[in-house]
Amino acid sequence: MCIRDRTLIPEQAITTREGEIGLFLIDASGSSVSWRPVETGIHAQGLVEIIDSHISGDVVVLGHQLLVDGAAVLVVENSPSASDDLQQAPQL
Repeated sequence: MCIRDRTLIPEQAITTREGEIGLFLIDASGSSVSWRPVETGIHAQGLVEIIDSHISGDVVVLGHQLLVDGAAVLVVENSPSASDDLQQAPQL
């Protein structure tokens, strides 16, 4: 079996809002977030596969319990980018 072109995110980016599983994406300007419901697949080694969702960019991995859709955020420049954790699944 071969898995290709899958989006993987850190498990800590996944949260629940009103009974829906999702994540918060940071907008391109880095000033606010948007809530995105997602369907998850395989969970392994601290990563979660995102199925059937077109997400790209930085995801919130810390403090999302305090956020709502459209909330203003401040991205700290000297921390690793969450998008560094977005990965394509390795070929098996």
